[in-house]
Amino acid sequence: MCFVGRLEYRKGVDLLLEAGHRLYASYPNVQYYFIGKDCLDMRDYLTRSHFNVDYLGKLHFIGQIPRNEIKNYLLSSDFAVFPSRYEPFGIVALEAMACGLPVIVSSAGGWREAVEDGVTGIIVEPGDVESLRQAIEKIILLGPERRREMGNRARRIVRERFSAEEIAGKMEAVYMRVLQGRNMKEGFQ
Repeated sequence: MCFVGRLEYRKGVDLLLEAGHRLYASYPNVQYYFIGKDCLDMRDYLTRSHFNVDYLGKLHFIGQIPRNEIKNYLLSSDFAVFPSRYEPFGIVALEAMACGLPVIVSSAGGWREAVEDGVTGIIVEPGDVESLRQAIEKIILLGPERRREMGNRARRIVRERFSAEEIAGKMEAVYMRVLQGRNMKEGFQ
């Protein structure tokens, strides 16, 4: 499992840690990789937590790394989780999907535009640790082949809807409509 983003409450890293802890007894082999700047003082947070010591051994805090290295972690993961409490439109979920990963995202912000619930990933309510725990368990129980299928659909969605060419074409269409509207207004004056 991989998380990419600032390690802060807004990004829901505490929710993910709690959901993972709740899953630990049933799925003790899951490894959790956290990539990003530590904005929470993770050492202090974990010291104060009630987490099982063995579970803490499954947590890997990579820190902030160059973008090209993030891809390697994504490619070696089974799925990615982005449980933000608030998120305008997180590119990291698209990056994970482009790497062929199913994603778990919160319904906060723009991720609903990219993630098809049950098809390319799972959407959970922001701040809901239990639904996040259930979503992670559901992805685990899919097994490698079904996760791969879901990840392949995710990759296809990114190519079809969010490629640079697709976005550029949509932007060009918006600019053309604006310019045409301006030209029509100027003709009536």
